[in-house]
Amino acid sequence: MSNPIVAALDQMAKRVGKKLGEDAGKAIEKMYRDAGKGVEDVVKRVQAVDDEMAHKLLAAAERVGREDAGRVARGEAESAAGSFGKQKLRALLEGGKWPPDGAPKIEARVPHDRHRLNRISPKMPKKAANSVILPHVDVQADVDAINLGQAERVGSDFKVNGRIYGIESNGTLFPRAGDGIIEMDRGSYGALQVMIQHTGDPERTALQLARQGYGEREQSLAAQIFALRRKG
Repeated sequence: MSNPIVAALDQMAKRVGKKLGEDAGKAIEKMYRDAGKGVEDVVKRVQAVDDEMAHKLLAAAERVGREDAGRVARGEAESAAGSFGKQKLRALLEGGKWPPDGAPKIEARVPHDRHRLNRISPKMPKKAANSVILPHVDVQADVDAINLGQAERVGSDFKVNGRIYGIESNGTLFPRAGDGIIEMDRGSYGALQVMIQHTGDPERTALQLARQGYGEREQSLAAQIFALRRKG
């Protein structure tokens, strides 16, 4: 175990294990050992790995640790071997192609919170067009499928699970259309933010909506979307 990368993985597994629980640490350690025929073969495969690849290995292993720690905390059974974190770690350890065919060159990231209904805050920017993701959508599953090359390419966009996402230059996704995605104009989005800010106080909400000049149409759409918060 003289290889510095494998040694780093060992240390990381122990560190994550102490921080998140013994089962999580063991899960990480078992994951990268089982990726090949054993530690000796893993060492041979990573002899020429550079710092960038080492960083990717560690990041992938950290994610596996978080997934397994969450599973253990929730008392769930072993997560599927095909999970994104485990597939990525296995590909990197085995010298497989990463990113996979069809996946973005820069790893996709979840959309900004301004697009996610349960995370919208009153101070987030309003734009002429605002796409909002409803709570029932498994956003992380969409992101993982895109990163695994399982989404359909539509020009520069990605279509997955009935939804279409665009992608920014830094990898951040943004929803365009599809199941569970609602389009809101500047006014209706602003009215929604007022409702969020004054949740539980209908009189103050009505007063602020009137003061800020939001019309009946804008308030009606905002109210329909607001009613779906923290559901699904």
